[in-house]
Amino acid sequence: MPAISSTGWLIIIIFVVFVIISNIWLFSNSRSKNSNSRMVILQDVFKDPFQHENKKLEELSKLTEKFKEIEQIQSNQNSGEKNAK
Repeated sequence: MPAISSTGWLIIIIFVVFVIISNIWLFSNSRSKNSNSRMVILQDVFKDPFQHENKKLEELSKLTEKFKEIEQIQSNQNSGEKNAK
C-alpha cells in the first residue's frame, strides 16, 4: 500500500474540516428560532413547488364563482322586471 503524500493528507484534512463545519452550521441553524420557519417554508416548497400559484388560482376561481352568482342574480332580477312590465 503506497504512502499518502502530503497533498493527499491536505485534501483529506480540508474535506474533514468542511464536513465538520457544515454539520455544526446545520445543527446551529436547526436550533435557531428563525430557521424553523425557513425549514417549514422549504419543506412546503418541496412538497408543492407551485403552492403560491395554486393559491392565487384558487382565489381567482372563488372570485369568478362569486361574480357568476352575482351576475345570475342580476339577470334574474332583470328578467323579473321585464316580466312585471
